[in-house]
Formats: sequence, C-alpha cells, structure tokens
Amino acid sequence: VILYELLTGQPPYDLSSIPIYEATRLIREQQPTRMTTIAEGIQGDLETVVSKAMDKDRDRRYQSSYELGQDITRFLENEPIHARRASMVYQLKMFARRNRAVVATVITIGIALVLATVVSVYAGILASQAEAKAIIDRDRAVAAEQAVASERDRAVAAEKDANDALVIAEEAQKKTQNAMDE
Repeated sequence: VILYELLTGQPPYDLSSIPIYEATRLIREQQPTRMTTIAEGIQGDLETVVSKAMDKDRDRRYQSSYELGQDITRFLENEPIHARRASMVYQLKMFARRNRAVVATVITIGIALVLATVVSVYAGILASQAEAKAIIDRDRAVAAEQAVASERDRAVAAEKDANDALVIAEEAQKKTQNAMDE
C-alpha cells in the first residue's frame, strides 16, 4: 500500500467518507483502483509488481519482503520480473467469489436459454417431421383420388359401352322380330 501511495500520490482506496466496517468490506472485496488510471507513466511490470504485492489471495502475494525487493530490483535493472498478471481464469474466479448472486443469476439465465434453445430445436424437428408426414399423406390421398377418378371414368365408359351394346342388341332384336313378322 505504501509503494502504491509513493507511486501514485494517493491511497489505493478512498476511505475518507465511509465507516470503518464499510472500509474493511471494501478493502476485502474490491480491487484497488488501477495505477494506470491515476498515474499515466505507471504501467506494465511495475503495476504488476504492485498488484501482486497487494493481491487479495495470500498465496498469490509475495511471500516475503525479500521477494518484493528482488522483483523491484529486476524491474529497475530492466530484467524480467517473477510476478505475472493474474490470468483471465483467475480474475473470473475472483469475480465469481465476490459476486456470487450475480454469477448464479447469469448461470441460471444461461442454462434457461440453453434449455429453451434445445426445446425449440426439438419442437422444430418434430414440426418438420409432422409436415413431411402430412405431405406424404397428402400425396397418397391425391394418388388415391386420381385412381378412384380413373376407375370411375373406366366404369362410366364401360356403362356407356354396355348401354350402346344394349341399344344395338335391342335394334337387332327389333329387326329380327320385324323380319320374322314379315
């Protein structure tokens, strides 16, 4: 915290107007203001060293002032530092710990959206299958109707032929009867 104040000219948290219990919660749960937003010349490795020194997770902080001093010396001598920026996974994990209700809500909404999508896709598949079956049934009905119409036309033609044959037979019978009567 002292190194942060020396580099930026202000403390990492503005605790002047809040009660002590709120200040302890703020320090425990929130990350300090990034140094690059306060002092433009501070960035990269120096900000990483200070962030590691002030990390909320005890295991991620420097284990001794000697280690902090070594990284500051490396920075001043333009050598690679041992501190590394927190990975995205680690930052997400810390965010989830701080904001359990928000994360639970987002996860619940995400699961609901996935389930709604799965149900919608399944309903779409069922609708497509029903439509395909309806088309097949319609085609079968049209084919059956055409077959019935064809058979009806054949029956009408056969009836006409039978009637014509009957008329011819009756005329022949009349001729035969007339010929016998003469």
